[in-house]
Amino acid sequence: PPDPAASADPGRPAPERGHEAQLTDRPPSPGNSGRPSAVTAKAKQKRSASKAGRIALLRWPVLAAILATQAVLSLRLVWSNTASMREATYLSAGHVEIAHWLHGTAVPPYATFLPGAPVIYPPVAAMTDSLRGLAAARILSLVFVLGATLLLWNTASRLFGWRAAVCAAALFAVLGPTLQLGALATPDAMALFLLAASVWCVVSSQDRDDSAPRLLAGVVFLAVARWLT
Repeated sequence: PPDPAASADPGRPAPERGHEAQLTDRPPSPGNSGRPSAVTAKAKQKRSASKAGRIALLRWPVLAAILATQAVLSLRLVWSNTASMREATYLSAGHVEIAHWLHGTAVPPYATFLPGAPVIYPPVAAMTDSLRGLAAARILSLVFVLGATLLLWNTASRLFGWRAAVCAAALFAVLGPTLQLGALATPDAMALFLLAASVWCVVSSQDRDDSAPRLLAGVVFLAVARWLT
């Protein structure tokens, strides 16, 4: 029979079968596979873990600095003036309520002219006033406002992350109304704290399987805060 190679076109070059086979048998390089190597994944995990550790270490010092700044700025106002008419009215009503509980003293109709519930905040403020005077009652309000800042920090951190929590807490801590509420013996600071506690209970319940107790506590805190004002 005739030779196929001889019958082929003499001017046409023969295909290089060895080079094609060499290209076909070459294994794919790891860089072209599109998947990160195990070493790269481990390095990324180590970097993310170290970053999370640094953020955890900075979290509490930053929060302590914010609370300390707020406390110092509010304490400057605690001894700056005497009791206002509203503060004196609440403290007097608290002493009368305590005397009524202990000795049955007649109580004026405070609910007709005094905003809020006269049986919640006024007795608590009157107890602190009996210990250290007006300054102690004002420092009690400062404690409530500091607690509201702490709850704001935790709520913002759960919703938007660490940076948002820092910005929200720092901005809230240096606002003028915040500093004034921390230096007045009025129920507004207590109502603000209960409102922040209500929001925290609702937000924190989303990560729990049994969220009913926290939701119920949030409703109670909100109702008491509304009752105080």
